[in-house]
Parts: sequence; C-alpha cells; structure tokens
Amino acid sequence: MGRLFVAIDLPEEVRRTICRLQEETLGFKWVPEEQLHLTLRFVGDADNEQYQQLSQNLAAINSDAFTFTLKALGHFPHHGPPRILWIGIDRCPDLMALQREVEAACVTAGFAADQRPFSPHITIARLKDASIAEVKSFAARHSLFRSAMCAVNSFHLYASTLLPKGAVHQRLNSFPLPTRSA
Repeated sequence: MGRLFVAIDLPEEVRRTICRLQEETLGFKWVPEEQLHLTLRFVGDADNEQYQQLSQNLAAINSDAFTFTLKALGHFPHHGPPRILWIGIDRCPDLMALQREVEAACVTAGFAADQRPFSPHITIARLKDASIAEVKSFAARHSLFRSAMCAVNSFHLYASTLLPKGAVHQRLNSFPLPTRSA
C-alpha cells in the first residue's frame, strides 16, 4: 500500500487564497494547490492487511461535521534552520477530538502511537536554505491572514508516493462526518 496518511481536504476557495500568498522567494518550494491539506496523522508504510484494518477503524469513527478557520503563519522547527512554512488553525475542539479518534484508530490497527503532540497546520512551503530572516519577514507580512470558514464533512485516507519531482497523493478512502442537529 505504501506510505499512508489521514487528512482533511481544504475547500477550493481556501486553497486558492493560500496560493495567492506565494511569491518568488529563494529557498521556498511551494506546495501545489491540489496537495494542500490538513494532516490528521501520518501513518507511514502499511501492507494490505494493515490498510484494511485501518480503513475499518477509520470508518467506525463517530464524529460530527464541523468548521474551522486558518490563521497565522509560522515555521518548523522553531529553533535551527526552518524546513516547513505553515498556516495554523484557529482553536477548534472538534478538530482536536477527531484527531484523537484518528490516532486511536491507527494504534488499534497496530501502528505505533505518534510521539509528537498534534499541531494542526497546513504545510504551504518546504524550505531549503531559506534564510530565517526571509522566513520571519514573510510570516510577518502575512500575520493578519485569515481564511474563509472551512467546512469539514469528511476526512480521507491517502497513499503518498515519493517521486523525484515530489510526492504524489492518491485518495484511497473517504469517511463522511454526519451533520447532526442539536
């Protein structure tokens, strides 16, 4: 099955808004519009049996649809040369709850628990030899960035194949989140 990850797709309007931030900057490799997503869990390599079990576990998740907003820019790591430029997510308890359920589904399917705390973000650029001053300047210029509301009605299991030109993502399964009235 290859390298798997669980993600939320962004609305087309929001992806286009993010792409309008892109500018020619030395050392910035922008993520293509069609690959912008919010990763809930990087799973890693999986065989067919693990994929089947994970798919069953993800299908059993019982979360409701919700919304969130993107805001603020930053970079990883916080210390040392920056490698990733990201846009953050406004506080969203429903997103955090869904991520905990996804994590539990992965662990129950036999994958090791993720040791890093979940830090919801959208990777918008990979950085190679970008100066910290340029990265901080870019983030400062766009510090007031806010997206339109992102409605989350489903999440997805993807396979990622690494090629010389970059990663190619293939959606394997989608898992709907019902809208329930109060």
